[in-house]
Amino acid sequence: MQDSAINFQSDTRISAQPIILVFYICAFAVFTAGTIANDMTTKVTLSLFAVYIVASSLAIGHLSSKSSAAAKWAVLLLLESMLLLATIWLGSVPVYAGAFLIPALAAVFINLSASAVMAAVQSGLLIAFYLLNGAAESVWLVESLLSCWAIYAILSAAYKPIGDVVEWAEQVYATANETLEQLRDKRADYEQTVAELKGANVQLNSLNKLAQNLRQIAETERSAKAQFVANVSHELRTPLNMIMGYTEMITQSPHMYDVPLPGALLADLAVVQRNADQLSRLVNDVLDMSQIESDQMALTRESVDFREVVEFVIAAVTPLFKRKNLYLRHEIHDDIHYVFCDRTRIQEVLLNILSNAGRFTEQGGVVIRAIIEGENLIVSVTDTGPGIAKPDIDRLFKPFEQLDARIRREYGGSGLGLAISKKFVEMHDGRIWVESQITLGTTFFISLPLLQHHPAGADHMRLFSPYLHYERRSGLGKNAEQPAKQKAVVMESGNVLGRLITRYMSDVEVIPTIDTSDFDQRRAELSTELLFVNQKLEMLDPAALRQLSRDTGMLVIACSIPDTDERAQSLGVDDILVKPVSRDRLLKILDSRGITDGGVLIVDDEPDACQLFARMLSADDQNYSVMTANDGAEALHLLESFQPRVILLDLVMPTMSGVEFLAVRASRPDLQNIPVIVMSANDADFHPLTSRYISITSKEDISVNSLMKCIRAVMQILSATAGSNDSRQRGALPAG
Repeated sequence: MQDSAINFQSDTRISAQPIILVFYICAFAVFTAGTIANDMTTKVTLSLFAVYIVASSLAIGHLSSKSSAAAKWAVLLLLESMLLLATIWLGSVPVYAGAFLIPALAAVFINLSASAVMAAVQSGLLIAFYLLNGAAESVWLVESLLSCWAIYAILSAAYKPIGDVVEWAEQVYATANETLEQLRDKRADYEQTVAELKGANVQLNSLNKLAQNLRQIAETERSAKAQFVANVSHELRTPLNMIMGYTEMITQSPHMYDVPLPGALLADLAVVQRNADQLSRLVNDVLDMSQIESDQMALTRESVDFREVVEFVIAAVTPLFKRKNLYLRHEIHDDIHYVFCDRTRIQEVLLNILSNAGRFTEQGGVVIRAIIEGENLIVSVTDTGPGIAKPDIDRLFKPFEQLDARIRREYGGSGLGLAISKKFVEMHDGRIWVESQITLGTTFFISLPLLQHHPAGADHMRLFSPYLHYERRSGLGKNAEQPAKQKAVVMESGNVLGRLITRYMSDVEVIPTIDTSDFDQRRAELSTELLFVNQKLEMLDPAALRQLSRDTGMLVIACSIPDTDERAQSLGVDDILVKPVSRDRLLKILDSRGITDGGVLIVDDEPDACQLFARMLSADDQNYSVMTANDGAEALHLLESFQPRVILLDLVMPTMSGVEFLAVRASRPDLQNIPVIVMSANDADFHPLTSRYISITSKEDISVNSLMKCIRAVMQILSATAGSNDSRQRGALPAG
């Protein structure tokens, strides 16, 4: 307590200063009494007494500045000496009066212990005076002693609770002082934390700015990637259209060339056509990814006869092996039939590995084997080539990696084939690895699951995401090769939604219907509770969807994805054909519009394309009269004198593009009656496949728990594309 800012014990006592002032007053009174006394002895005595009091008071005042306790004891001694001197001069009365005064002042000045000491001193003086004065003073003695100790007892009773209160106050003060120190420490920690948070906030703001810059860079890269995909698709589709068109013409109508064509030539062209078809499918896959803006490569999984895949691949690479006099054999286990995979991707993987084996092998040949191990198909491709050193094996599957510059010079290639193949295999939940020894050859191994397998996902999630699938109980019997698919009815006038579901939800079997009347006619054969509806946005009525769900007893999922007719309507044309265009497809489109003969105007800036389409229309004695134009301006000039029954129009052309030509056609009534069929290699000219609306209508009430799960599923999927260009194209999601 000595360190406390407040001294409770001293602050509850009277200081010596007021008593010293009283002493000065007493000294003045004594001196005044001496001056008016008649007796000289009395005057001198009182004057000396006054001087004694003043001197003692001055000494006590000086002492109080050094020690308050010593000054208080000096006050008591001065008062006691004054009473003794007064008693000597006046008799025993002052001593008796001191029995009341001295103990009381000691308690008020110092404490109860000092009061007891002064009471004992006063009792001794009373007894001494009693002994000196005799029995006549006995009554006064008893009264004085009783008064002295009674005063002490009364003061003790009064100061005891005060002392307890003071002790409690000291404890409270000490606790409060300790708490205050702790609060000061906490405040210092808080101020330090605030300072650190300010610094962290500054860093966070810097990181946010950096993230925004990186996001902007990513958006720029995303746009550049989309533009790159569109440009590459156009550049690939144009020569593909030439290759596929002419090979189809030669193989299907060889009599057009007036001379019989050798069978070996036709066989070689069949190989070219198969590979062109393969490349065309790959280009279409790239474009589908670009349109749907998916972060995952789409797989079209189906039950594939693996023997057919191997035969296709062997037929494609056989010319390479024959040219180098290499053998190519296959050993397929008898139990291997169906594999659940994407035919195009696996063919691409095997084509890449076999092509590499043929390119790098100079003597001997290649053997492709396939066996079943557990639930996996193990495919191996073994060559007799130079082999690969162990340190170089890890580099094989890295993009643009080739073991040395000689390989690029002698064998060509970009170094992407194995990296892409590895990605395709891993997308099938499989793996690919290599075993090789120098001079002894190399073996590539591929492990693929035989049956359909997907990680378990909540049923409500797969209503919104094509990457979450129903977990089917599978077996290993003879019928396990063709797992049962969940059936879903798709009601739409075209085939855009059905095609997307078939491609991106491989475990769902699509049952197409055109409208409700078609649905009612086929209702008996439909064993499903899932109905997808794809209609124009203005035709989607929530009330009608609820009624449809009640009438059919199905879960109805509605959306609005424009089909080819809607996209053609938005361009102001009759139909859209995306290159490469086959002859059969072109003739079928014309026949569906009743155009089996007459004039045809082909507008394309590629002379080879014009020649190809003209050949298609003139083959097999078709009665078409064909004229060509290299751009829209030349086409308008020809239309002044030539009235065709149909116009085949490319969109990307110099001078006047196809879009500009359509704008002029829309302003001229004489041209609006001529059908226009767009044939373009650039999908960027068309709107991407998007939907601004999704609605889910259940035949039964949806519980709050299921509703929250559905909302969370939608939030997870839609928030994945928040802030992207895709979100701006799709717009807000209407309530439904």
